[in-house]
Amino acid sequence: MVALAEFQVASAVAIWALALGGGIVPLYYLQPKGRVHSLLNMCAAGVFLGAALVHLLPDALQSRALARLGCSADDKGPCFPFPFFFCGMGFLLILFIEVLAHDAQRRMAEHSAEHAPLVGGHHHGPPDLSASQPVLSYVVFVALAFHSVVEGVALGAAPVPAWDVFVAIAAHKFLEGMVLCMEMLRHALPRRQIFWSVVAFACVTPTGILLGYLVAGAAPGDGLGSGVCTAVAAGVFLYVGAMEIIPLELHSHDQLLAKCLTLATGFIGFSLLALWV
Repeated sequence: MVALAEFQVASAVAIWALALGGGIVPLYYLQPKGRVHSLLNMCAAGVFLGAALVHLLPDALQSRALARLGCSADDKGPCFPFPFFFCGMGFLLILFIEVLAHDAQRRMAEHSAEHAPLVGGHHHGPPDLSASQPVLSYVVFVALAFHSVVEGVALGAAPVPAWDVFVAIAAHKFLEGMVLCMEMLRHALPRRQIFWSVVAFACVTPTGILLGYLVAGAAPGDGLGSGVCTAVAAGVFLYVGAMEIIPLELHSHDQLLAKCLTLATGFIGFSLLALWV
């Protein structure tokens, strides 16, 4: 029988390697803007939708602290659906961030045009608002990191080797690393910055395992803060998948059927992992 400490160390190393590998593959072995890159973007969108609707939102619904927050003291009146409310707030949060970023970009473009030399002429027409906003990549990083550290705490706090939890986490950790890298590539972040972001993300779940080991016996997913953050993360993932990646990829009519099939595959495949985690 494998000792608990040995199991936890081996699990941390394996999960770290899978997350790092998932981020390295699209960073160094995919042609940007190529067909495979486009299909993987749609797969990532499916993963985001599956994570939001089948993993995170149900987890938030199971939070007893969040459920009690929406009900009256005597439990006789109707309960306010706070998990869905905070999910919507996460969606709106990213929408507002993107709108503010576009507005700041527009103002900077107008300011630059006003002070541009007359020799080169003036640029007429509205400023280009199609550029990506890197701040959204970091929001996705934080949401994925929170989800990963909670997984790690659950694994580290288990009193016996939790092989089922390990297999479930390992099964989607490669995909999460890939999704994070694809999101940062889509926002045109420098490759060196993406690499270190992937390295940091790979360390999150092992850090959670260590925290779980140090506070063994705690219930990491039962607090009010955890429930709220999980619901907000669901809204973040829903926005990124439905409002950013899918419209961008479907704007081009090339290989539409393949894109839709890849989207469905990512969603169904990641959703099925809810049977184990």
